[in-house]
Amino acid sequence: MSSRRAQNAIRDQLVAAAVGERPRRRRRTTVSIAVVAALLGATAVAEATGLLAMGEPIETLLPADESAQFDKYQPPDGTTLVVSAPDPNSRYGWGVGVYTSREGLDCALAGQVLGSALGLERNGRFHPYGPGVIGSCGNLDRLPLMSDLVHVAGPHPRTVLYGRVGTRTTPVAYEFRGERYAPRVGTGGAFLIVFDGVIMPADVKLLP
Repeated sequence: MSSRRAQNAIRDQLVAAAVGERPRRRRRTTVSIAVVAALLGATAVAEATGLLAMGEPIETLLPADESAQFDKYQPPDGTTLVVSAPDPNSRYGWGVGVYTSREGLDCALAGQVLGSALGLERNGRFHPYGPGVIGSCGNLDRLPLMSDLVHVAGPHPRTVLYGRVGTRTTPVAYEFRGERYAPRVGTGGAFLIVFDGVIMPADVKLLP
């Protein structure tokens, strides 16, 4: 559990650094529910015409001396994007991909979306995730649900709550500031909710 917390903390810091700003403290803003959406062909057209510039792949979000211990969480066969949500303040929406890790764990990975690729925007360019970028993993044959948070700083900071449903039999629902939010669940049990601002784990409660 301690290594998982360390992994998450490191990833959050580096994702924030990737967009050029450190995470801000808690900010109370509105919430938008993510929906399962088909990726628009216009994105591919924009990329082909140079309106959306593609940068080099992101090989890892971990320091070099930390990467080796998390090799078991890497996606050997790539990540399949299954759920996406638009972002009115960004040219890129948000998405969740699913994959099976090298050790057979069920994993989910969140990021920004261009076409069918997950990645991050850096300095005006979209950088897709390489195979060294890892997600959150678990055994969904034993877990009712697995979830994680990713904080992304910048002019419009975001918190992405994402995960996968396993043995849970009731619909997925969270409570935030006294309101109930129920994301749609996509292929592989994947889901996400995109929050404006930086939301701490204690701010969001999984409902029974």
